[in-house]
Amino acid sequence: MRASLFICVLAVLAGCQRRPDDQPARKESPQTIAGDLGYWEAPASEFEAVEPTVFGVVGSPAVWDALAPLGRRGLAADETPETLDAHIRVEGEGLVADVLHANLADDAISAEHVRIEFRREPEGWFPTNAYRRHKCRRAREPAAWSTALCP
Repeated sequence: MRASLFICVLAVLAGCQRRPDDQPARKESPQTIAGDLGYWEAPASEFEAVEPTVFGVVGSPAVWDALAPLGRRGLAADETPETLDAHIRVEGEGLVADVLHANLADDAISAEHVRIEFRREPEGWFPTNAYRRHKCRRAREPAAWSTALCP
């Protein structure tokens, strides 16, 4: 009897975890479709280390507030709004935030990827390290990430 009840409960729970067929699938951002799916998985060796204050990121009670200076910057040369994507994950006792800007209003840089590492303090979240890399519009491989100056 208990085994039958257990199997029935598992069957009900399994049915609850299914996504209805009529529910739309999650749409990916244009930058993700362009080939940067999983950009947040890039190793630190692919970045240039910089001070978090270069981006205006300082300690704050909430991580989103600390990241506010990395918000949208404007329109690209063709008047297309830039793309902004962010990914925050827990690493150890801290957080790592990756912010990706694409379609930048810059004639040399088409995209920028900024990574900020945070530690938790009683007053909030404080940046400990920052990294950046970018894509150059006029590079031989414009889809490749780089830390070198753009031509």
